Amino acid sequence: MIRELEFLKNLPLRPDRLIGRHKYPHYAVFVPFLTVDGETHWLLEKRSESIRQGGEICFPGGAVELENGEDPEEAARRETSEELGVPPEAVHIDGYLGHLITHWGGVIDVFYGTLCGGSLSQPLDLPAEQPMYHQDSSDVGSEPTSLSSPGLHPKPDEVKKVFTVPLSFFRTEEPEVYSFQQLIQPRFTDSKGVRHVLPWKRLGLSSRYARSIHLRTYPVYFYHYKGEMIWGITADIIREFLEVLYFSKDAVYFSNGGKQS
Repeated sequence: MIRELEFLKNLPLRPDRLIGRHKYPHYAVFVPFLTVDGETHWLLEKRSESIRQGGEICFPGGAVELENGEDPEEAARRETSEELGVPPEAVHIDGYLGHLITHWGGVIDVFYGTLCGGSLSQPLDLPAEQPMYHQDSSDVGSEPTSLSSPGLHPKPDEVKKVFTVPLSFFRTEEPEVYSFQQLIQPRFTDSKGVRHVLPWKRLGLSSRYARSIHLRTYPVYFYHYKGEMIWGITADIIREFLEVLYFSKDAVYFSNGGKQS
């Protein structure tokens, strides 16, 4: 009997486990579904201009605090709560879409569900400095414009605005598609000015590792929606949802998610 093999057989490892995932930046996002006058929408954010990738469109989410023992589902709920200014219990996670492996080496776990009841009477386009509340009895006769209580209070230093887009838009509109190419550089200067050079000779590697290596070319999708550009990772997540929702069920590879061993 091989003791190590017997030990491995008894471990509850997930079939979609990612090897070496703790080497890479780890993030979690939450995709909010809601209905607007009976039609299904997604809620998106426009990032504040003062933060990294400022002005870009994304779903709520951020880094998983692995050092604090946080799992991806907890991170998705916490980040959504912080960015949109809603209590954690208002973030209803209904399911898990899967892992997204970015071309720059990040791992993103994608969750989905509803916010605060998930119903609107009209499309939402809400600047961060203008919180919206649920219509109460004193507002009878006025036009309701907000999510159900407790409402949204986007965090201005992270979120410039939040808005909704109907799923039907993405089903009927073809995105623009452009190609990006990955590049491996064995010698480079990092953001702190430190020079890095791979000692390929000393390591016994082929001389091809002394020069830059062009890897695969991949498509990047761009959707124009009412003056906003929805692209990159956000567009990849949207396209995966469209595939799962509206195309062959063979597209669904995994049904488990959440915490990863």
